[in-house]
Amino acid sequence: MTALDTRGLTKLYPGAARPAVDALTFAVKSGSVTAILGPSGCGKTTVMKLIAGLVDPTAGDVLFDGRSVIGLAAEKRGAVMVFQQHLLFPHLDVAGNVGFGLRMRGVPQAEIAGRVDRMLAMVQLSGLGGRRPAALSGGQQQRVALARALVVRPKLMLLDEPLSNLDAHLRVEMRDLILSLQRETGVTTLFVTHDQAEAAIVANDIALMLDGKLAQFGPAESLFQRPATLAVARFFGLRNVLPGTVMGGRFDSALGPLRHLSGHSVGPATMVLRPDAIVIGAGADNTLEAILQDRIYMGTQTSLRLRIGSQLLEALVPPDQAAGLVVGGQLQIHVPPASIWLLPPETGARNG
Repeated sequence: MTALDTRGLTKLYPGAARPAVDALTFAVKSGSVTAILGPSGCGKTTVMKLIAGLVDPTAGDVLFDGRSVIGLAAEKRGAVMVFQQHLLFPHLDVAGNVGFGLRMRGVPQAEIAGRVDRMLAMVQLSGLGGRRPAALSGGQQQRVALARALVVRPKLMLLDEPLSNLDAHLRVEMRDLILSLQRETGVTTLFVTHDQAEAAIVANDIALMLDGKLAQFGPAESLFQRPATLAVARFFGLRNVLPGTVMGGRFDSALGPLRHLSGHSVGPATMVLRPDAIVIGAGADNTLEAILQDRIYMGTQTSLRLRIGSQLLEALVPPDQAAGLVVGGQLQIHVPPASIWLLPPETGARNG
């Protein structure tokens, strides 16, 4: 198992107006799974290539177990990368694809055969070693790619959007397989995704990237519940954002005075409120009168559009709680003080 550190990692491609990756610094614990999350074009794949040694950095450092690997050839770093396109060799059968990296390392053929068989069993492809990639389904090809990466016993496994080309059912199946393999092998894993829910399910920590920079790093709960900046909050779809003023344990805004537990200092602030934190009915604190503007059934949740004075809020509630509500009607809601998260009017990124 290997710990990974990036320190000021930067990549500026020739002719580009700004860096694809800009002064990226974070630490990945040995044996953990870290998701690199962000929208398309934010630099996620470039980060993986920098770590793998497929791209040289403009500045900064990459360290495996405290030792810099800058200048070390990709094949000598001990990091393997699995791309969203499986990149299997069409002229080789499954066993040949899985054993390719071992042959390149000079492992004896008898040992290769045994390791390939064990790895195919781990990815649930026993008996398919003689097939060509073209005869496999997309999900099976992804399993071969995983087996090829893991059979060489890497220090780091780098997965670049490994589930993006699979349908919903196969995504869940492959996600569970990846987690199972990671727990069994203990390999330190980085997992690139643009899917917030996927990142939360898969990873111990999330590195959120926006515009090439690290916006926030930490456990999923800290990013979802305690965003470091308004940009992070908006990435996670938090539309309940209100400016106001902190007066001790009270936050004054267009909603009126609300009690909070954030510990934010006195002065101007911005409230971020998750839609699922709003509760239907009166509470001990922060009860508000609202008018229901609209409601949208979403399966496991119902989205409510609420007007409180001149302010609009979005709430997400279980469908049974919304069943009796009438559009245009009045209702009471309350906002638990612990759910109110306050940010300065302008903030920089910080770790969560």
